[in-house]
Amino acid sequence: MSLNYSLRIQGDNQFRFWTSLLAFAVSAIFVAQDDVSKMLLLILLFVGYTACFGLGHFLSKTRYLSHVLHYVLHTGDILYVTGVIYLTGGSQSPLFLMYIVFLGLNLYNRSLADFVFGFVLSLLLYGGILYREVLGNEISYFKMAGLLCFISILTGFTYVLLFLITRQEKFQKKLVSRAKTLAEVANTLSGSLAHSKNWIKRVTSLIEAEIHDDGLKCRISIHKGNLQFLPPIGGRKEISIPIMVGECVFGSMIVTHEAEKPLSPTDQDFFSSIAVSLGLTLHRAKLWDEINEKLAKENAPPLAESNLVGMGNLSSQGSEPLSIPNPGKVIEVVPTDA
Repeated sequence: MSLNYSLRIQGDNQFRFWTSLLAFAVSAIFVAQDDVSKMLLLILLFVGYTACFGLGHFLSKTRYLSHVLHYVLHTGDILYVTGVIYLTGGSQSPLFLMYIVFLGLNLYNRSLADFVFGFVLSLLLYGGILYREVLGNEISYFKMAGLLCFISILTGFTYVLLFLITRQEKFQKKLVSRAKTLAEVANTLSGSLAHSKNWIKRVTSLIEAEIHDDGLKCRISIHKGNLQFLPPIGGRKEISIPIMVGECVFGSMIVTHEAEKPLSPTDQDFFSSIAVSLGLTLHRAKLWDEINEKLAKENAPPLAESNLVGMGNLSSQGSEPLSIPNPGKVIEVVPTDA
């Protein structure tokens, strides 16, 4: 799926405005006691930068933009920070932390390419400021190397921190998505007991849509006699989850993973819950068919599906009582290579 850079630019520009305003205010404090020329340069830098991303914001509102303007604005961010650092003391300026702020924005947007681009450009420009001071005998090469290492370490720490935050956020979204899929599956299985092939196909499509991005594949196999079912093609690890009620096995859910690793606890709970729901629904459908067959032999009117709900012990109808000792038991099978 292609990225909508127009929406991305509009979202980033809100961050750019407040960040640039804060940087300008802090920089003005640093250069307030210097000569007026630095203050004028700082004002021109701020006005030029805001005009640049303001134009980008206007263009993003009027047309669909490509990645070119996005990287132009990204370069403008780094140049603005470099200019602020230069005007506020170069190696003595604490505003090099603004590099980390803009790089953190790239990590927040989960854009590794933007992060690498910004990090390399930041090191080159900041290194240029430090090298100029080295040539002027203002700092030594050791201090230059130390400052560059320090900013690299801070960037790495920021990367790890934001990576952990985004991973937790992704996990929370996955839980919500799993819950919505389980609700849709329950809604599908609460319908008619007839035409089981239709709602099994519907449940399978819901599962596939949910797990596709995780490298998983799932197939629901309803057992009929000795008929065998093959797992989905492409998986290296096979997980078989029985669809059963009590000792009665109606089929199995066969899950395969692109990578050789077991299912996570979240995925096991997800598939086990669906297996239990399928087992209960197939059990109800079986009872309904058996009861209607018996009524047909006695020339009685067929039983409505709604009458099946809330019935007590149906063992008198030729079926075993409903009991689930080990619902959703997960069985892992690693197929041998052909």
